[in-house]
Amino acid sequence: MSAVVQFSISYSGKQSDDHIIDFYDVSDALVGFQRYLALTTHFLLNGEIITQAPKLKKARIYALPAEEGSWKFTVNIAMLGATLAAVNHGIFVIGTADKDTPIGNLGRSVYEYVVSELTGVNPDYEKTIGKVYREEKAKNPNFPDLSQHRLDSLTEKCQGALLRMHRPIVASKTAKKATLRINEGTGDVNMTGNLDKDSYDYMAHDIKDKNEVAVVGRVTSYNVNTYKGRIYLPAEKRPIPFVLSEYSRDKATVDAIIDSLSATARDKIDGTSDIKCFVCRTKSRSKRLKSLLITNVLAPQQ
Repeated sequence: MSAVVQFSISYSGKQSDDHIIDFYDVSDALVGFQRYLALTTHFLLNGEIITQAPKLKKARIYALPAEEGSWKFTVNIAMLGATLAAVNHGIFVIGTADKDTPIGNLGRSVYEYVVSELTGVNPDYEKTIGKVYREEKAKNPNFPDLSQHRLDSLTEKCQGALLRMHRPIVASKTAKKATLRINEGTGDVNMTGNLDKDSYDYMAHDIKDKNEVAVVGRVTSYNVNTYKGRIYLPAEKRPIPFVLSEYSRDKATVDAIIDSLSATARDKIDGTSDIKCFVCRTKSRSKRLKSLLITNVLAPQQ
């Protein structure tokens, strides 16, 4: 028997409250909704990041009739032949684990992570996914790779889909916001904050500083293949994505990054794991810091 999990997106505010919404905008938004669900579901089931939604394997996404009197659209995702035992073969299945177990929450957290990260909510990876993922990986080497850099790659592929989901809000402006929900068997639960003009502005508009500035923080993740990672900045009170510039990928810089990451992993957060970086910042239209381009790194502070 297939496992089924239900998601919905609903639009409200402005003309949509009077049962009017732009047809083209809402149809394009639903394409984005399907793409986001297909790419994330395929990642969880198959451990792969695809670029085309039709390539979804081991699941089907079925649309249900729109809810009467609203602009709420609900879909069922059927995991074909899915059982919790499939985890032993390297397949992580949402909807087959009890929602109150760490594994049950882990699958749902991946869907939420993608939306939250793209819209600037900046979820705490360690609290929502990281700890449970490492525990499961230690017990089962075939457990899928849910490391932060892999989730960030998935998030990047879903960005276009999330932008399309904003279309009734920012194009025709026939809706004010969109709400994403998951039905865990006891009713709809909001997945994350609403999609609205602010979340669109955060996603769609990048403002890059022309001048370098210095920042101090500790590295919390790093991928040696992509030169990308995250650095916790006390001034921001959150980890910020970064990438090393083409001219700062020398051995000394990478060693400093890795030393800071190693100290962070040992919970050595007394300041000795901090590094000083010269960076070019990218901000949203609302001036919220989105990412850093690191141009130079100094050794950890003594």
